[in-house]
Amino acid sequence: MIALKRLFFIGMLLIALAACQNGIGVGGTPIVIFPTAGSPPPTFPGGATVPPSFPTQPPNPFATPTPSSVFEPNWNPIRAEFQGAAWRTFTFRNSQGASVGVVVVRIDPRFSTLRVHHLPGQARTIQQWQQLLPNALAIVNANYFDTNNRPLGLVVADGGFFGQIITRNDAGLFQVKEGVPRVRSLWLEPLRQGEQFQQAVQAFPMLMSYGYVAPINPDVAQVRAARTVIAQDKLGRILFIVTVYAGVTLGELANWLGNSNLNLDFALNLDGGASTSLYIATGGPNQFIPSLKAVPVVIALYAR
Repeated sequence: MIALKRLFFIGMLLIALAACQNGIGVGGTPIVIFPTAGSPPPTFPGGATVPPSFPTQPPNPFATPTPSSVFEPNWNPIRAEFQGAAWRTFTFRNSQGASVGVVVVRIDPRFSTLRVHHLPGQARTIQQWQQLLPNALAIVNANYFDTNNRPLGLVVADGGFFGQIITRNDAGLFQVKEGVPRVRSLWLEPLRQGEQFQQAVQAFPMLMSYGYVAPINPDVAQVRAARTVIAQDKLGRILFIVTVYAGVTLGELANWLGNSNLNLDFALNLDGGASTSLYIATGGPNQFIPSLKAVPVVIALYAR
């Protein structure tokens, strides 16, 4: 709890700055499944968009985790009676040698529900969102948005569609479809006409796909900022990930995610910088990492 309090206190000092790596995986192997600026999706034998050695279906989120698996060493329950999620902290150093703090909430979908909440044309601080959503056990900021608080990218909140689809080749989607949450690369798995979701948030860039670290397109590679990420591990669990202390480039963060022990399959960057914020219902004043900017869209965790 001391570590979380320290992170939350320093979270008040989040850097208000709105990565650059080559197309290589963690082991330095060239990756053909990730885009570069202006490139078309790859094709493989039989017209597949994923190499034969890669899984073509996401993992079954209900197959493997057991209730006790969320409470591994260094993981803390949000509430003792709730088996569906746990949180912990990490630190690593960015390329400038500064310490980057990371707070992670890991969610087991068998015991949890994830919902997107959107206030058209309005924005709220994380504390105000918690007041609006008193039953939420965790809340994280979501989409990019414009000066009129309109989301940039697709938003689906309880079946209602908002926003405009981002056509970037590094865009990704957090979705809940037929009750199953997942994180998805829209370059490797494009949206299909008429596709329906219960919940969805679109953003960019993808930081990991199929367990590989993605290259970062140059237009977003150089900025150092606080970060918000939504990810999915190889057991199908969903993770909220935010950084504090020092700013980090997207490439630095992607490399850390790929080399962490989080066992990630997919990771999608959400709105960061002054928007990065997190609430975890641990009780007391230190349960918030506050943003410097109010936000119009959040993703919230509830007990199933």
